[in-house]
Amino acid sequence: MLKQVATAVEGAISVADSGQDFVETLKEGLSFSRKRDWYPALRLSDTLLQGGQFATFKELVCNVPCRKDVAFLWGVCQRLAEVATDPTWDAGTHQSAIEFFGVIYRNDATLGQQVSIKQWIITILMGLSSSSELSVRCK
Repeated sequence: MLKQVATAVEGAISVADSGQDFVETLKEGLSFSRKRDWYPALRLSDTLLQGGQFATFKELVCNVPCRKDVAFLWGVCQRLAEVATDPTWDAGTHQSAIEFFGVIYRNDATLGQQVSIKQWIITILMGLSSSSELSVRCK
């Protein structure tokens, strides 16, 4: 299962490499001297997920002011992939994480029309669907 996730992440990295603006934004956002708005939002999402608060995480993603920022959405997708494959979450939460990819993919009005994010979602879902235990939930 980890091999499939790693393959999905590698594919996502190649998509990111093609978008130099994303890479520059990511570097700038990770700079200690200048954090972007999306950085604290992702830290909060980590805290929510560590506390098992997946529903609140989804609300945060849809309502935070930086929700259309490419770097923020990139981080959200990474966290969703982790939730979808983490055995500590129950099957319903795994399914909800996979369904939330669809919400992000389709919800241009709230979450923007980021082509690189849509491509990454497809890459992640393809990686998840190749995992035998997750393929039923992805289809």
